[in-house]
This record gives sequence, structure tokens and C-alpha cells, in this order.
Amino acid sequence: MQKSPLKINLKIPGRFEFLSLPRNIAKEVCSILSNNKIDEKILWSVELTVSEAVTNAMKYGCRENGAKTVEVEFDIWEDRLEILIIDSGEGFDWEKIGEPDFSMPKESGYGLYIIRELMDEIEYTRGKNRNILKLVKYLA
Repeated sequence: MQKSPLKINLKIPGRFEFLSLPRNIAKEVCSILSNNKIDEKILWSVELTVSEAVTNAMKYGCRENGAKTVEVEFDIWEDRLEILIIDSGEGFDWEKIGEPDFSMPKESGYGLYIIRELMDEIEYTRGKNRNILKLVKYLA
């Protein structure tokens, strides 16, 4: 068993114009993993979840403020992919945000629902002036 993960770290300004960077890295990580014959649905769910999580970090954690940053860390293990999304926003009560009202569709507000549905494990913590969203996707 692998003793430590392969790590890829990214730190970007908290503005939407930089959103393509973590998306592209997620896509590249998934491309590497696909060479290991990982199910396409798993790879797609990782790309979408990273996009949703970083969008939320930029929108709410950074308030689209370029002086604040979003960090994205990909930890690639043999059996799983762990992704940390870190921002310095005010934080929120993860448990109080429920499912969206699908009877009254709207343009936004589905990010956390998508993240919860597509990831195998999710952990949100508020640390010293930072929010950490840990996403885990098993590869087998």
C-alpha cells in the first residue's frame, strides 16, 4: 500500500477568471487516473465537484476578492482521490444547508447538493481563519 499520496497543490486568486485553472488540473488528474482504467463516471464526478466547490469558495469565501486566495490540493492515493478546497472566508453551517427545492427550479444553489451526491466522503471544517472542504472519491 502506498505510504503517502502524490500531491498537486494550487493557490489562485479568488476571482472567477481563474476558475479554469483548478478545473483543468482536475481534468488532467482525471486523465492520468483514466490511464489506470478508472470508470468515466468517477472522473466526470471529480471534475464537476471540483468546479462546484471552487466556485463556491470564490463566490462565498473570497467574495470574488482577488486579494483572497483559494487553495486546491489533490492527494492521489492508489485507491482514492482526496481533494482539499481551502479559503479564508467567514464560513457557514454545513449542516443547515439542505437540498434545493426542485419544485421551484432556479439558476443557482445546487453546488452543495451536487457535491454531496457525487463524492463518497465530505468533511467541512472551520479552522483558524480558514474553511477546509475535504472531498474523497474512491477509485474502485
